[in-house]
Amino acid sequence: MQSVLGDLLQGLLADTGWCVTKIKWEQPLGQGVVADAVVHVASGAGAATLVVEMKAHSRAGEVRKQALLLKHEAGEGEAGRPVAVAVFVHRVTVGLAGMLREAGVGYFDLFGACYLRWPGLFIERPGGKQPIVSLREGGGVEGVEAVGVFGSRAVRRHRVLRALLSYPRRRWHQVELAKEAEVSAYTAHTVVAYLLGEHYVDYEGRGPEKVVFLVRPGDLIETWATFWRDVWQRYRKGAKVYHSLARNTDEVIGGLREAAGKVGARLGLTLAAGANQYGAYLFDEVVHAYLIGDDESLAEAADLDAARRAGNVVLYGAADPGLMYLPGPVRDRLGRAGEKGCSPVSPVQLYLDMRAAGGRYAEQAERLRQEMLGYE
Repeated sequence: MQSVLGDLLQGLLADTGWCVTKIKWEQPLGQGVVADAVVHVASGAGAATLVVEMKAHSRAGEVRKQALLLKHEAGEGEAGRPVAVAVFVHRVTVGLAGMLREAGVGYFDLFGACYLRWPGLFIERPGGKQPIVSLREGGGVEGVEAVGVFGSRAVRRHRVLRALLSYPRRRWHQVELAKEAEVSAYTAHTVVAYLLGEHYVDYEGRGPEKVVFLVRPGDLIETWATFWRDVWQRYRKGAKVYHSLARNTDEVIGGLREAAGKVGARLGLTLAAGANQYGAYLFDEVVHAYLIGDDESLAEAADLDAARRAGNVVLYGAADPGLMYLPGPVRDRLGRAGEKGCSPVSPVQLYLDMRAAGGRYAEQAERLRQEMLGYE
């Protein structure tokens, strides 16, 4: 985030009479403590030094501990200037803001939220909904823009996103991530490079020891959900609608599971049909499912009749087998419901679909996200 620090601080100091005069990167403070940046600021009334800790995430305990260490070691600035310590993160959470204020440590983020204080200046502002400075310069990371990762044609890159979001706390060697997502090492590397540039992931180590891990899973899935609306509309337009004489949705799903085994098809249950396999119990008389295979053969084997409008079975031709991805712990939890021929889509995919479907599905999506995915 070095490239935006100066512009961001200059914007926050606008109309205060203070301005940034110099930034020094990776400055040693003593006792083995190194500041990410030391920023010199000045006004007509004097000058001050701001010691900055830069983080791609906002894990409160870790950030606060490092900030306090910096505060302890910062001492007095050059030429007796007053010294303030601040944390720069992507987005300051309410919990982190409270911890830092209590510790006497400032903060600021990309959304304009800030708490900065030194003699002659005090600023405290809430953040906005949109970032006031972009993290990126130019067209993207290694030539990849957001649409190249989240867009409708990036189906193989979507596999990497599903794997990462399904294991939000796991640390990955990129080869392991590629294997889990069933993509090439290059595809995994391309996605990870983009996510690093946008600070959705961070890394530790170098060379063979390097591992990557999510730091903003909630923001990542929200960004993907925004793009997924367009993908979902394409699936809706190409959907095949059928009517089943089965008495309830359980019987419909049982018939589809049996038919899929007969004709060698694969089904991924979504919306209420998928959520109910996880115990959500959303009432819906219509079964929605992704399909890999011939829909006419499946319909004949399941005794389904084509319906022009109202039907109780909706099949979406799956553009990629990755839609059927289920992480290991989810398969174990589902048992027979996770059989390869007919299973619910993963909680990650289910969340995306329910958000895109809107209405009461979108209302349930947040609760399902907390219960199934476990991150904010």
